[in-house]
Amino acid sequence: MQCPLLAVGSSLMQSVGLDKKCEPKVVVNDFPKPTSAEFSRSLGVQSHPEDSIEQLKVKEGISSVGGLSPLVPTRLTQRFRNVVDDVECSQYVVERFLSSIDHANDEICIEMVKLPSSVVSKSNFSSSHINDQKAVDDVQIVGSSSFVDRCKDLSRSNDAAYNKLNNFNLVEAQSTSRFPKNQKAGASPEVEILSSGNASRDLSPAQVPKADGASFIFSSGSSGGHQPRRMVLPGRFNSDPYVAQGNKFPVTVKERRHHLAMVQIGNHESWCKYEAIRYDRAYCSYRNLATLKSREHVDNFFILCVCRYLFKQAHPLVSKKHCFFSYIGETILRGSDVDIVGNAFTGANNAFPMWRSNLLFFPIGQENHWFTFVVCLKERAFAFLDSLYGAKDHFHLGIRDKLIANFITIWDQFVTPLLRKRIDFENFDIVYPTLPQQNNWDDCGVFTVMHLKHWTPRTPIGNMFGASDVDNITIRLVNELYFSGFNSVDKTFVTHFFDDVKA
Repeated sequence: MQCPLLAVGSSLMQSVGLDKKCEPKVVVNDFPKPTSAEFSRSLGVQSHPEDSIEQLKVKEGISSVGGLSPLVPTRLTQRFRNVVDDVECSQYVVERFLSSIDHANDEICIEMVKLPSSVVSKSNFSSSHINDQKAVDDVQIVGSSSFVDRCKDLSRSNDAAYNKLNNFNLVEAQSTSRFPKNQKAGASPEVEILSSGNASRDLSPAQVPKADGASFIFSSGSSGGHQPRRMVLPGRFNSDPYVAQGNKFPVTVKERRHHLAMVQIGNHESWCKYEAIRYDRAYCSYRNLATLKSREHVDNFFILCVCRYLFKQAHPLVSKKHCFFSYIGETILRGSDVDIVGNAFTGANNAFPMWRSNLLFFPIGQENHWFTFVVCLKERAFAFLDSLYGAKDHFHLGIRDKLIANFITIWDQFVTPLLRKRIDFENFDIVYPTLPQQNNWDDCGVFTVMHLKHWTPRTPIGNMFGASDVDNITIRLVNELYFSGFNSVDKTFVTHFFDDVKA
C-alpha cells in the first residue's frame, strides 16, 4: 500500500476498520509559506548567502503570530511515522513512500504543528546557532623553533637547575671600602666560588690536625653549598708485593749519552756559561741544566724553564692551571715587593683569568728545599706538596700561616678589583696530600718538577713514581726540555759532543 503525497497544510489521521487508509484532513493556516532554506537549515544543511534575506523575513513573520508555536520544519517521513504509528505499514510501504518524494520541491513537505515549549526552545537554539558553529582543528600551530634554539634553551635550563641544586650564592660583596653599593658584578657562569665576605683579614694560626694516615687536612670553616672534591688517596695495595715491578721510566742509550754530554758541558769552566734552553724570555745555562743529576740540588733557573715549558705545552685556557716562577712564590712568602707579584698576576690574567682556573702552582725554594704551594680554587683548598716535610714539621709550622695570609692580601689587592667579587679564602681547607717521599736531602727539586707536571687533586700521584725512579726521571726530563721544539738553542753542541753523527 502506498500513501499518496499530501498537500501543504494537511495531516494524516488514523482510519477506522481493518482496511486502514491515509485520509488527509485539510487544515487552513494563515501562515506564510516557508522557504527551502528554512527546511534545509532544520535538516543541518548550510544555507547560501542569498537565502539570508528570506530567513530574516520568516523570523519576522513568526513573531507576529499569537497563540501558536513558531515554524518548525520537519521531515515528512518523520511526520508520517508520528501520525501513523498505530497503522500497520510494512517497511516496504515506508520505503516506497520515501522514494516517491520529489526532492526538487522540498518546500511542499513543510507544515505547521503545535509543539511543547521545551521542544520549541531547543529547536530555536539549534536552528539559530547551527550556522555560527566553526570547525575546530585538532592540531594548532602556536610557533616554530630551530634546533639551535632548542639546544640553547636546554643548556640554559640545565645551568639553572644545577645552580639551584647546589645553591650557588652570587650575592654582591658587602664591602664598601673598595666598591660602591650600586656597582654590580659582571655575570660570569664560570665563577662558582664566590661569597659575600668582607676585606681580607689576618689569619689565625692553623690548628695542627690529627694525622689520618699520611694525609693531613686542616678544616678552616664550613664551605659553601658546593662541596669541594675530595683528595684521592692511593690504594692500600698498589701492586702485588711478590711480583717484581718493572721500570716505570725506561731510558735509551742515546738519552743517557745526551745527558752525560750536558753534565760534562755544565762542569766545563767556559762552556758552562752557554745557553742550553731558551723559551722566549725564560732561559737557563748548561751549568743550571747540569744540576739535574744525582745528589744535586736543582737550580731555580731550571724550575723557571719548567714553568715556561708547561705554559707553552698546554695553554692555561686548556690546562686550567697557572704555574708561576719560583721567585713569585718566594716573594709572596716574604710579603715584600708586592708589585712584582702584581705584575705576574696581571700577566696571568691576560693569558687566562686566574679566578676561572682550577689550580695555581707556586714552586718555592726555602732553606735549600723545594716544595709547591697550590691554590685549588674549585676544591676550595690550599695544598702543600712536599716530598720531605709534613704538616707537623717545624718547617711548615713557621711558614704556612704567613704564606696563606700574604697570598690573600695580594689577591685582594690585584685580582679582586678585576673580579669585582671576593673569594672567601678564609673558609678554604689546608691540605697535605699523600705524596711519594724522597730518601735523601737533594731530590726535592725533581719531585717538585713532577708535582708541577702531573699533580691534581684527583690524581693518585703516588702510583706514578717513587724515589727509586728519580735517576731515570732526571735523564728523561733533561732530554725532554732540551730537545723540545720550543727550545730555540742550537742542539748540535750536545748531539755532536761524542761524535754520534757519522760523516
